[in-house]
Amino acid sequence: MNHQQYSNWILLEDDLDQEQQRELHLHLKGCSQCQALYQSIHQLDHLFRTASVPTPGPDFSSRWMERIEKRERRRNYRILGTTLGIVSLATVGLLSIIGLEIRSVVDFFPQVMLQLVTLLAEWLVFLSQLSNILTPLFLVGLKLISPLWLYTMLFSLGGAAAVWVGRSIINRTLHKELNA
Repeated sequence: MNHQQYSNWILLEDDLDQEQQRELHLHLKGCSQCQALYQSIHQLDHLFRTASVPTPGPDFSSRWMERIEKRERRRNYRILGTTLGIVSLATVGLLSIIGLEIRSVVDFFPQVMLQLVTLLAEWLVFLSQLSNILTPLFLVGLKLISPLWLYTMLFSLGGAAAVWVGRSIINRTLHKELNA
Protein backbone atom coordinates (compact mmCIF):
# COMPACT_ATOMS: atom_id res chain seq x y z
CA MET A 1 0.00 0.00 0.00
CA ASN A 2 1.25 3.52 -0.82
CA HIS A 3 1.55 5.50 2.40
CA GLN A 4 3.27 8.58 0.92
CA GLN A 5 0.04 10.44 0.19
CA TYR A 6 -1.29 9.76 3.68
CA SER A 7 2.04 10.73 5.29
CA ASN A 8 1.89 14.05 3.45
CA TRP A 9 -1.71 14.56 4.54
CA ILE A 10 -0.77 13.84 8.17
CA LEU A 11 1.92 16.52 8.03
CA LEU A 12 -0.47 18.99 6.33
CA GLU A 13 -3.64 18.09 8.19
CA ASP A 14 -4.78 21.69 8.69
CA ASP A 15 -4.72 22.36 4.94
CA LEU A 16 -6.91 19.41 3.92
CA ASP A 17 -10.48 19.73 2.71
CA GLN A 18 -13.26 17.69 4.35
CA GLU A 19 -13.09 14.87 1.80
CA GLN A 20 -9.33 14.43 2.30
CA GLN A 21 -9.69 14.55 6.09
CA ARG A 22 -12.40 11.87 5.96
CA GLU A 23 -10.25 9.66 3.70
CA LEU A 24 -7.24 10.15 6.01
CA HIS A 25 -9.20 9.16 9.14
CA LEU A 26 -10.55 6.05 7.37
CA HIS A 27 -6.99 5.10 6.40
CA LEU A 28 -5.71 5.70 9.95
CA LYS A 29 -8.24 3.20 11.34
CA GLY A 30 -6.72 0.43 9.25
CA CYS A 31 -3.00 1.35 9.06
CA SER A 32 -0.83 1.07 12.15
CA GLN A 33 2.22 2.64 10.44
CA CYS A 34 0.37 5.85 9.54
CA GLN A 35 -1.36 5.79 12.94
CA ALA A 36 2.07 5.79 14.67
CA LEU A 37 3.20 8.73 12.51
CA TYR A 38 -0.05 10.59 13.28
CA GLN A 39 0.37 10.06 17.04
CA SER A 40 4.05 11.11 16.91
CA ILE A 41 3.21 14.31 15.06
CA HIS A 42 0.43 15.14 17.53
CA GLN A 43 2.69 14.43 20.50
CA LEU A 44 5.37 16.74 19.07
CA ASP A 45 2.76 19.38 18.39
CA HIS A 46 1.50 19.05 21.97
CA LEU A 47 5.07 19.31 23.35
CA PHE A 48 5.76 22.47 21.35
CA ARG A 49 2.53 24.07 22.49
CA THR A 50 2.96 23.23 26.18
CA ALA A 51 6.71 23.67 26.55
CA SER A 52 7.86 26.80 28.31
CA VAL A 53 10.03 29.23 26.42
CA PRO A 54 13.56 29.10 27.85
CA THR A 55 14.91 32.38 29.13
CA PRO A 56 18.48 33.34 28.40
CA GLY A 57 21.00 33.17 31.21
CA PRO A 58 22.48 36.21 32.91
CA ASP A 59 24.74 38.35 30.74
CA PHE A 60 23.64 36.41 27.64
CA SER A 61 23.55 39.55 25.50
CA SER A 62 27.01 40.72 26.51
CA ARG A 63 28.52 37.25 25.98
CA TRP A 64 26.81 37.00 22.60
CA MET A 65 28.09 40.43 21.55
CA GLU A 66 31.63 39.52 22.66
CA ARG A 67 31.44 36.38 20.56
CA ILE A 68 30.26 38.36 17.53
CA GLU A 69 33.03 40.94 18.04
CA LYS A 70 35.69 38.19 18.30
CA ARG A 71 34.48 36.61 15.07
CA GLU A 72 34.41 40.00 13.38
CA ARG A 73 37.97 40.77 14.55
CA ARG A 74 39.20 37.37 13.31
CA ARG A 75 37.49 37.96 9.99
CA ASN A 76 39.03 41.45 9.70
CA TYR A 77 42.49 40.09 10.58
CA ARG A 78 42.07 37.37 7.97
CA ILE A 79 41.06 39.92 5.34
CA LEU A 80 43.93 42.21 6.35
CA GLY A 81 46.42 39.33 6.25
CA THR A 82 45.20 38.17 2.87
CA THR A 83 45.33 41.70 1.49
CA LEU A 84 48.82 42.30 2.84
CA GLY A 85 49.96 38.96 1.46
CA ILE A 86 48.61 39.73 -2.00
CA VAL A 87 50.07 43.24 -1.97
CA SER A 88 53.42 41.87 -0.78
CA LEU A 89 53.50 39.23 -3.51
CA ALA A 90 52.53 41.80 -6.12
CA THR A 91 55.26 44.16 -4.85
CA VAL A 92 57.88 41.43 -4.94
CA GLY A 93 56.79 40.48 -8.44
CA LEU A 94 56.85 44.08 -9.61
CA LEU A 95 60.26 44.70 -8.06
CA SER A 96 61.55 41.53 -9.71
CA ILE A 97 60.32 42.68 -13.09
CA ILE A 98 61.76 46.17 -12.54
CA GLY A 99 65.03 44.63 -11.41
CA LEU A 100 65.22 42.57 -14.59
CA GLU A 101 64.46 45.62 -16.68
CA ILE A 102 67.05 47.72 -14.85
CA ARG A 103 69.63 44.97 -15.28
CA SER A 104 68.99 44.93 -19.03
CA VAL A 105 69.18 48.74 -19.17
CA VAL A 106 72.32 49.06 -17.04
CA ASP A 107 74.48 48.20 -20.03
CA PHE A 108 72.76 50.92 -22.05
CA PHE A 109 72.46 53.46 -19.23
CA PRO A 110 75.21 55.81 -20.44
CA GLN A 111 73.73 55.82 -23.94
CA VAL A 112 70.20 56.47 -22.60
CA MET A 113 71.43 59.34 -20.42
CA LEU A 114 73.36 60.83 -23.36
CA GLN A 115 70.24 60.68 -25.53
CA LEU A 116 68.17 62.30 -22.74
CA VAL A 117 70.67 65.13 -22.25
CA THR A 118 70.91 65.63 -26.03
CA LEU A 119 67.14 65.82 -26.33
CA LEU A 120 66.92 68.36 -23.49
CA ALA A 121 69.69 70.45 -25.03
CA GLU A 122 67.96 70.42 -28.42
CA TRP A 123 64.69 71.59 -26.82
CA LEU A 124 66.48 74.37 -24.94
CA VAL A 125 68.13 75.53 -28.19
CA PHE A 126 64.77 75.40 -29.98
CA LEU A 127 63.03 77.43 -27.26
CA SER A 128 65.87 79.93 -27.21
CA GLN A 129 65.69 80.38 -30.99
CA LEU A 130 61.91 80.68 -30.83
CA SER A 131 62.28 83.32 -28.15
CA ASN A 132 64.85 85.18 -30.28
CA ILE A 133 62.35 85.23 -33.17
CA LEU A 134 59.17 86.03 -31.25
CA THR A 135 60.55 88.71 -28.91
CA PRO A 136 61.38 91.25 -31.66
CA LEU A 137 58.10 90.49 -33.41
CA PHE A 138 56.21 91.08 -30.20
CA LEU A 139 58.09 94.33 -29.47
CA VAL A 140 57.55 95.63 -33.02
CA GLY A 141 53.90 94.58 -32.88
CA LEU A 142 53.42 96.54 -29.65
CA LYS A 143 54.87 99.64 -31.29
CA LEU A 144 52.75 99.29 -34.43
CA ILE A 145 49.48 98.54 -32.62
CA SER A 146 47.93 101.51 -30.92
CA PRO A 147 47.11 101.13 -27.22
CA LEU A 148 43.42 101.52 -28.04
CA TRP A 149 43.56 98.44 -30.31
CA LEU A 150 45.56 96.53 -27.71
CA TYR A 151 43.03 97.34 -24.97
CA THR A 152 40.15 96.48 -27.31
CA MET A 153 41.69 93.09 -28.15
CA LEU A 154 42.41 92.30 -24.51
CA PHE A 155 38.92 93.39 -23.47
CA SER A 156 37.38 91.30 -26.29
CA LEU A 157 39.40 88.22 -25.31
CA GLY A 158 38.43 88.70 -21.67
CA GLY A 159 34.76 89.08 -22.61
CA ALA A 160 34.87 85.99 -24.81
CA ALA A 161 36.48 84.02 -21.98
CA ALA A 162 33.82 85.25 -19.52
CA VAL A 163 31.00 84.28 -21.91
CA TRP A 164 32.58 80.86 -22.45
CA VAL A 165 32.88 80.24 -18.69
CA GLY A 166 29.29 81.42 -18.12
CA ARG A 167 27.91 79.17 -20.86
CA SER A 168 29.89 76.22 -19.48
CA ILE A 169 28.38 76.75 -16.02
CA ILE A 170 24.87 77.05 -17.47
CA ASN A 171 25.35 73.92 -19.59
CA ARG A 172 26.57 71.93 -16.58
CA THR A 173 23.62 73.12 -14.48
CA LEU A 174 21.16 72.18 -17.21
CA HIS A 175 22.88 68.82 -17.70
CA LYS A 176 22.60 68.07 -13.96
CA GLU A 177 18.91 69.08 -13.92
CA LEU A 178 18.12 66.89 -16.91
CA ASN A 179 19.90 63.89 -15.40
CA ALA A 180 18.28 64.31 -12.00
